[in-house]
Amino acid sequence: MTGMRNVFRRRRGLRRLFPLGAGKSLLLACCTLIASLCLAWHVTGSSVSAQDVDYISDRAVEVSLTHRQDWGDFGLNTAAARSGATGSPMQIGEKLYAKGLGHHANGEIAIELRGQYTAFRTWIGVQWQGGNRGSVTFRIAVDGKTVFEAGPLSDSDPPKQVEVPVVGARELRLIAGDSGDGIGCDMANWAEACLVRDSRVPFFGTAAVALDGVETPRSRTAAGGMSLIARSTGPQVAWLEPARMWTVSADRGEQVRLAIPVRNVNEPMRVSATVSVVRGTRAEVELSLGDKRVVRQIAHGETMVLATEAWADGDTQIEALTRGVDAETGVRWSRLRCLWGEQTFDMPLAMSETPEVFPPPELPAWRPALEQELIEWDWRMQDGIGTSREGRSWA
Repeated sequence: MTGMRNVFRRRRGLRRLFPLGAGKSLLLACCTLIASLCLAWHVTGSSVSAQDVDYISDRAVEVSLTHRQDWGDFGLNTAAARSGATGSPMQIGEKLYAKGLGHHANGEIAIELRGQYTAFRTWIGVQWQGGNRGSVTFRIAVDGKTVFEAGPLSDSDPPKQVEVPVVGARELRLIAGDSGDGIGCDMANWAEACLVRDSRVPFFGTAAVALDGVETPRSRTAAGGMSLIARSTGPQVAWLEPARMWTVSADRGEQVRLAIPVRNVNEPMRVSATVSVVRGTRAEVELSLGDKRVVRQIAHGETMVLATEAWADGDTQIEALTRGVDAETGVRWSRLRCLWGEQTFDMPLAMSETPEVFPPPELPAWRPALEQELIEWDWRMQDGIGTSREGRSWA
């Protein structure tokens, strides 16, 4: 009853300060003011829904970016940190942010847009470090042209909201500078950095892989960009995220299906992919977009390009199927591309993050075709993705 007594006391206090009629009038005025503020916020706020925005720091979104900075490690949803350390929660002034890019001067972040977005939004500022620390300049360039500049800012400055148009643009660059006085404490935050999708162009969802009809997640978070999709028995997939490539190991009668949802196909669109057999005998491969599909058999040593006919009817799904025909065969899929209007671009290949568990799950033995891919991938990670493959002998 103590809580009830406190409430009654407060109500009696209000009556002592104001006559009964005045108290009711004040309460009504306060309610009216709050309702007006809420309505004003609703009307003036952005009309873009959360479903129409891609946060650049969300791994599942698969916004392709490259970055460099003169100090520490880049932060996804954290501030930058010294090499090998975990970044602190992102904070500008007194405000904490759950999403964003933790950067450091001097540095640059390059983001591939593919003409799919209309605007870039962010809150910029220097990571809080106690006050009067850092002196960072912020610059944004779209397709090579500077469209925004601010600073120098310190960690005592409040966050600054930024929005720049990127309609039809191919590349966005976020540039943090040290303002000419060295990089000490220059932790540049691009908080809540996001891209607003263009409703006129197709949007690609998160990829899903099914092994013999059973949807199967990645066995663990990618190590060096490569992860395994497998169950205790049956077909397996090596997922090579940085190269936008995957290799399937399928034995006789086994099937692997990759599916990518695609929305807002309002103009004719086609998809294509390069397929090759890297080990084994032969397999059947199929690429489809809606009801447009192409099916081929491919043998060891062969490479072919599969391309669908044009399709344009709203929302659909892209599927890439691999079926084993004889013995265990390794089939590599690469260069999955979209041809839409006059544009041609590589398809984003994003999978949902697999939660970390301890102890980590025991993986099945890698099949020979994927062991070969692992060796190849290790070589590419050493020499650089995209380098020419050359046979060498020291015999």
